[in-house]
Amino acid sequence: MSDTSNHGTQQALERACPSCQVRTGQLLLQQRFAEIEGVSIHAGYDVVACAGCGACFADGVPDQAAFDRYYREASKYEGSASGALPAATLQRFREEVADIERYLPARSARILEVGCATGALLGMLKERGYAAVCGLDPSPACAAIAHERYGVPVTTGELSGGLGDAHAPAGGYDVIVMIAVMEHVRDLTATLHSVRRALSRSGLLYLEVPDAMRFEHGADAPFQEFSVEHINYFSAQSLSALLQRHGFVTLDSLQRDRSHTDAGTAPVVAGVFRAVDATGDFAQPDLATASAIRAYVSQSERREQPVRAFAAALAGARRPVLVWGCGTLTLRLLATSALADANIAGFVDANARYWGKTIRGIEILAPDAVRGRSEPILVSSVGQQAAIARDLRAGLGDSREVLVYPSV
Repeated sequence: MSDTSNHGTQQALERACPSCQVRTGQLLLQQRFAEIEGVSIHAGYDVVACAGCGACFADGVPDQAAFDRYYREASKYEGSASGALPAATLQRFREEVADIERYLPARSARILEVGCATGALLGMLKERGYAAVCGLDPSPACAAIAHERYGVPVTTGELSGGLGDAHAPAGGYDVIVMIAVMEHVRDLTATLHSVRRALSRSGLLYLEVPDAMRFEHGADAPFQEFSVEHINYFSAQSLSALLQRHGFVTLDSLQRDRSHTDAGTAPVVAGVFRAVDATGDFAQPDLATASAIRAYVSQSERREQPVRAFAAALAGARRPVLVWGCGTLTLRLLATSALADANIAGFVDANARYWGKTIRGIEILAPDAVRGRSEPILVSSVGQQAAIARDLRAGLGDSREVLVYPSV
């Protein structure tokens, strides 16, 4: 189980608070992961709350250059070879476009999306008449797909400062969009400085991040909000405080439940900001976010118990099994539960960058490689397990047993 034995204690931090730069904080959770050979950038981190301002983030993570390299070389956001996006993903983009469009000044607005992946959201804006759209993404493969599929120009560059003056049009962008980006970036100061330089004088910044105040309401696996990649945890208050400290004023704040999977939604908080000449500070520290995260940790521990019991029974049975999925849930369970003792004959994942790599010395296979094998398949997912199991049973065309974790 996750180590919360030092829960609530103050400790010195390796990483300065990304909001106020204080280097002491309160431990909320120790998150741990097994590592994918040649891919993983860390084996876990401490979730902490800053002793100065209350901002919550991951401590004990590598520097920004390691994250930049990871997103450039190990991207999992290219999607399927067919180009088809899941229905829930398309619906989420429609919801986001509807919110963004409320703040766009004109059809001629110069719009940049940072972390645009394959450009689907920009493609939707383009269809609605916004011709001056472009993107920035660390993955060359994503940039190529965005150009081919949607006719959207995408520059390849780091999220943490890759949109400097050289990439901005004369006068700057009218709107910069960053959705599901800020939770991934270690150096938020460099990122926000870069954004300020790239915006026009009256330009707007639209940010959207997971809502830490409502982690408990998400439909994903236990502890999933503390994923391999998510290293900052925002509430509306802490997001506004961060932006204010970096010279932005909050124009609007939104809470939304975005389409996420067939099984449910994901709570997010969005903000619309404009750069101002002076920076500011919040007088009152944010205590509510840490309290909400503690509640989420307790809930996740309860929800994870039947999954851990299932893993222990699987390990005790000793029969060979293939594990489908090498994401946060699998890596966490391998580091913290009896799943590590199960007789795993192989891992399977759709991300081609993982193929031939190993976890604990066991090879990661392409989905096609499981055809002709006889081992049962464990779907190591929670939010998508029913859909994955259904597709597996239909696609394999054999009587192979497909296992799923107990409902949580």
